[in-house]
Amino acid sequence: MKKETEKQKLEIEKREAEKEFKEQMARYEAERLFKEKERERMQKEVQEEATLKRFKEQEKIHLEHKLAKHLSQITEINLIAKELEREIVFSIKLVYNFVSGAELQLFGGEKSSKTKIQVFVQNKETNHQYIWSLSKFNNRYFMIKDLLEAHYEGGQLPRNNTPEDPFWDPPEARMIAQGFLCMESLGYLIDNPAELHLVTDSGTIGKLNVNLVPLTENGEPMNDDDDIIEDPTELLNKRLDFAIVIEDGELPEKFCRDTYCQYSLLKDDSSFEIYKTNIVQGVSSKPEYRYKKQHSFENVTERTLNYMLNHNLKIQLFGFDVIEEKPAVVEPKKAVGKKGPKGLAIETEEEQSGAKGEENEEFTVKRHGLTPVNASNTEQQQKEPRRATFAVNTKLAPVTSLNPAAAQQQKPAAAAQKGGKDNKDNKDCNIF
Repeated sequence: MKKETEKQKLEIEKREAEKEFKEQMARYEAERLFKEKERERMQKEVQEEATLKRFKEQEKIHLEHKLAKHLSQITEINLIAKELEREIVFSIKLVYNFVSGAELQLFGGEKSSKTKIQVFVQNKETNHQYIWSLSKFNNRYFMIKDLLEAHYEGGQLPRNNTPEDPFWDPPEARMIAQGFLCMESLGYLIDNPAELHLVTDSGTIGKLNVNLVPLTENGEPMNDDDDIIEDPTELLNKRLDFAIVIEDGELPEKFCRDTYCQYSLLKDDSSFEIYKTNIVQGVSSKPEYRYKKQHSFENVTERTLNYMLNHNLKIQLFGFDVIEEKPAVVEPKKAVGKKGPKGLAIETEEEQSGAKGEENEEFTVKRHGLTPVNASNTEQQQKEPRRATFAVNTKLAPVTSLNPAAAQQQKPAAAAQKGGKDNKDNKDCNIF
């Protein structure tokens, strides 16, 4: 009996020891797997950082070459616009595409859109703004140079702000801002309602209320908590349906006319398809899009899964600027007729009929040898038709009203008395 009892104790101890050994080995294996995953994650992060750094260096070199070429062309076009007396200003605009190292590894540096160089055109004549691509700018560059040659040759130029005018473009929608929505929640079949901030190069200018909703094949939302998964790899080789919802937004008052949203989504054949919301007509700083579109991945692959877990859905806002009408500017009356010598402008009878003209009639332009007008000359002047007179520069003597007959009699005597520069001025000045 004792032997059997001892034997049973030994077996129990053996089983407990084996069990403890197995548990310990399982812990060691779990730790090993955890450390291995951590090592792989760190290696992946290092690779992503290296890829991103290499991409930025290549992008910098590529950008410098392009800017060196097109900045000189921009300067030349601005000078031509001034020469043609056009109120149009050209400048360089850089459009940044925010990409992560994971996206670069997923799509490659060639497929990932780099920093784009665009040409920003500000037409002050029509108070419109255009965004030109480099290809469009290169085309217009040569057209504008041909226009300058025609101007110098005295040829007929097209009317300003018409389809024939290379400076002009019809108003078209341009990208106002963009926001980025994380798609990682789809990997766990969880919806992601968010207040998406719309950003530009100068900061945040508005927001959109959006959502990413996982659906069943029938298009019904997944409301059951049992549908939530803990490991995204469970979606591999399965169908995934989801909806992108864009409800409404808050936009700046200057950029809220005829707005709509646009985004692109990966398809099963690794290409991208562009989707747009409806256009909210008119000026609205709080547009309501009420957009909901169901999408599906027929067969979730590793590439598709990586796309969902590491990619941000870019939603772009397009629209038109709100044009502010310029107040009417009353231009001052210009002198009528030909210019006189030494900065003198010929004035008409209408311009001489003001109060200043009446006061100045008592004086003469002594610089040109003229004498005061007496009463008899004034009566004679009223009978005779009024002739054009000279308006002298403010640094000289006041404007006078001349009697043609008296002036013709006094001119030879005055010219004989004066010499040098004054005599020269008198010869250049023709008084009718």
